[in-house]
Amino acid sequence: MNTMGAITRLSPWLRLGVSAAELRADTTLNCGQSFRWVASGEHEWSAALWGCLVSIKQTDSDIYFRTSGDPEETRDCLNDYFQLKVKLADLYDAWRTDVNFKKKAGNLAGIRILRQDPIENVFSFICTSNNNIGRITSMVNALCSNFGPKIGTIEKEDRTIELHAFPSVKRLSETDVEAKLRVLGFGYRAKYIHQTAAMIVRKCESEALDPEQYLVGLRNLASKEEKREELLKLSGVGPKVADCILLMSLDCPDSIPVDTHVYQIAVRDYGLKTLKSKTLTPATYEQISNTFKLVFGPYAGWAHSVLFTADLRQFRDRLAPGKPVSGGPSPREDTQATETKPDSLPGSIAGSTLDDAADTTRSEQASPAPSPRLRKRKSPPDTGNDSASTPSTRSNSPEPSAQPRRSKRSSRRIDR
Repeated sequence: MNTMGAITRLSPWLRLGVSAAELRADTTLNCGQSFRWVASGEHEWSAALWGCLVSIKQTDSDIYFRTSGDPEETRDCLNDYFQLKVKLADLYDAWRTDVNFKKKAGNLAGIRILRQDPIENVFSFICTSNNNIGRITSMVNALCSNFGPKIGTIEKEDRTIELHAFPSVKRLSETDVEAKLRVLGFGYRAKYIHQTAAMIVRKCESEALDPEQYLVGLRNLASKEEKREELLKLSGVGPKVADCILLMSLDCPDSIPVDTHVYQIAVRDYGLKTLKSKTLTPATYEQISNTFKLVFGPYAGWAHSVLFTADLRQFRDRLAPGKPVSGGPSPREDTQATETKPDSLPGSIAGSTLDDAADTTRSEQASPAPSPRLRKRKSPPDTGNDSASTPSTRSNSPEPSAQPRRSKRSSRRIDR
């Protein structure tokens, strides 16, 4: 274990052996799948995964990595994490037969679906309800810095950054978690996180199972429907979050998470202007999902993610043909440094509210389709504010481009 300020020793840089056509880390790590990678240099990102520190670097010709763990074990983990056995360039060739995909996303190469640890995936996506990418990132990093063990320290310019593992299910089930999460600014999500962890622990105790293996064990269920059924039993997990988890950690590449943004893509670009319902009902959700599966086949969830990302404003400079890595978007600034502020807990999301944090990255879309009217759901009782009432200085703040600001045209939240 490192003392504060001691830099963790990493291996030399090693080639992963994957082209930019097969993996663009600058896009894949910043499009709302995982929220724990920290920009640690130019075209470089670092995270605490698999019990060690891992850094990856993007070049025009390859991905390089270094690690505090065993290099070959880390290589195997990265191959699995990025699902590099899937030949993405071949999938893109097939998807480009769709005119809209070719026009809107054909040049946005290298976007892969991650195969995440289901524990991280489930609890991270419980945080996505009525939220935006910058604030979700702050929440996930607050979870790690307050409840996960420290793995090591990296150096970034003139400061050091502590990186923590994702907390265990057992730790999140403990009685102090909900109250502490509310102080950290999680609002009603604090209850969902604690309830889900406690439910998993109780279930595993009654069946003599390991609670840390329960969620990954869902991969072994026979069908996607069985996996979804189990996920929907968890507090704070609805159909869209369940489909995110199925897609990103439970080996269901045809899962289509449908939110209002995906609804708009379906209406605007895939001829679903005649949807029977203007609200995102279960029937409408299924119709949109089936449309994407019909067009894109067994990896429809991957194609849907490319289209989703192509609509994000920060990646539009990548849509020009032949754009090199050096022309990609700036990496998201670090949101994982744990600089304790006076009278606040480390990792708190101070001074932010859902309204103030409303996302604006999608507010300028070409020929936007009308948003569906979502059916109102009763908000769960909440004894705390949805943001911390601590001073406005933050210990985990998003990058400047993701800071709250109002668009005169519209202001949509990212639920991914």
